[in-house]
Amino acid sequence: PTQQLLIAYYLLRGTIVYHPRQFSLLTWYEGEQNNKTEDYYYSLIPYDNGFLTINSQGMVWLGADGKKKMIYNKAGPRFYFTSDKQKNIWLQQWDGVIGFLSHNTQQFVPVSTTDLQNAITGFLQTDDSTYYILTNHKLKKIVYSNGRVKSDSEIHRHNITTEYHFLYPFKPGMLWIGSDQGLLAFDLKTYQLNNIHAIGSSYLRAVEKIGDNNYLIGTY
Repeated sequence: PTQQLLIAYYLLRGTIVYHPRQFSLLTWYEGEQNNKTEDYYYSLIPYDNGFLTINSQGMVWLGADGKKKMIYNKAGPRFYFTSDKQKNIWLQQWDGVIGFLSHNTQQFVPVSTTDLQNAITGFLQTDDSTYYILTNHKLKKIVYSNGRVKSDSEIHRHNITTEYHFLYPFKPGMLWIGSDQGLLAFDLKTYQLNNIHAIGSSYLRAVEKIGDNNYLIGTY
């Protein structure tokens, strides 16, 4: 209960984080400064005694003590970002460049690119150098270590009518991909993609494990 958070999204106010034990709201803009064009979307992660969130203006840090700071102002489509094992923040810029904000230097490091029809929707780091990046239409595998891209390959592309929404490590060697037409299983050895028919063709947005062989799946 001491770590419980309530998170709400308001069309004109963006993301609001409420800590019941603190009885305070963490917001970026206040009062008359609220602006519809500065709404927050999709992503919120814990970071340095607060949270990172993102909007059309950039990436914002909201401190648990009420302090606020703009972290990066070139974040791109879908407003998706995530943190890796080294606490670097991965994101996509508006020009299609995929990379990360270095936790050590706070500088953006370009790693890969994608066309402007694709935007990051999922991310998975399997070891210190291997990354899987999902966009709304394809899956990429990147090997990056010691400041260099060792390989950057597109291991799957689906037809343009299917939108991918999340990437989840179901078990070793197997990923789940959530889409607007159901749940898919991707084999990392054979690169085969199969439908999980038990879910049907539901529009899926997220998944979370809640117990042994039990998963909570969010639909739209």
